[in-house]
Amino acid sequence: MIGAAGAVALILLTTPPIDPPAPIAGRGYELVWHDDFEGDALDETKWSVWTLGPRKGGFNTAEAVSLTGDGHLRITVREGTDEDGTTRYETGGVWTRHTYTARYGYFEARMRLQDTHGFWSAFWLQTPHNGTPLGDPASAGVEIDVMEAIAGRHLRDQVMNTIHWDGYGEHHKKAHSKARVDNLHTAWHTFALEWTPTELVFFTDGVETWRTDAAVPRIAQYLLLTCEVGDWAGDIESADLPAEILVDYVRVWQRDI
Repeated sequence: MIGAAGAVALILLTTPPIDPPAPIAGRGYELVWHDDFEGDALDETKWSVWTLGPRKGGFNTAEAVSLTGDGHLRITVREGTDEDGTTRYETGGVWTRHTYTARYGYFEARMRLQDTHGFWSAFWLQTPHNGTPLGDPASAGVEIDVMEAIAGRHLRDQVMNTIHWDGYGEHHKKAHSKARVDNLHTAWHTFALEWTPTELVFFTDGVETWRTDAAVPRIAQYLLLTCEVGDWAGDIESADLPAEILVDYVRVWQRDI
């Protein structure tokens, strides 16, 4: 705009700072990475589409991932047709394996989950070499399921926190917990993990649901948001499809350790 004396005055529009969430407020954490899923295309400097092709009982496709245009990531599950004409169940996800990794911090995602059985949704951290070296999860890394959720009757309204280490074969180990969350599949919720050198602490809507020191990785890991089809989640053939999950944002906070 032009001032009274003819000088040009610049008005800068800035995004208000995001305050640390309650579990880490006042503890020196700073926001270091985030995505609010604005626009109409996935930010490829932050994410890429998760591995395509057969996965468990489903088939990952790039078309399963989109932005809504009003600030949300959408991952869909739908019925499709394979090359031989048989039915397949298409889904997918996104990951940061090729774009971003982090060691330690507070990782959070705000999500609106599915309300049908037949598949599960997840926000998780992963290592590219789980179980190598064997018996050393600190060096090999750990699959950390910040949250997994199934809308089937046996696990409805329960958020699951799980860790897996020493690979996925005969030496596989895991530890897990679950907590009841009202309206888990019909409202927005925030899921988070605080990862320190000594323990993993899980939260839903700012409330601690589990903590463990059973296997704590000390290497950088990448983030994933996914949906997967499998018997664990119930009969996909009777699911109410198409279905979707929405993600409002993902944020990573860190502090000096």
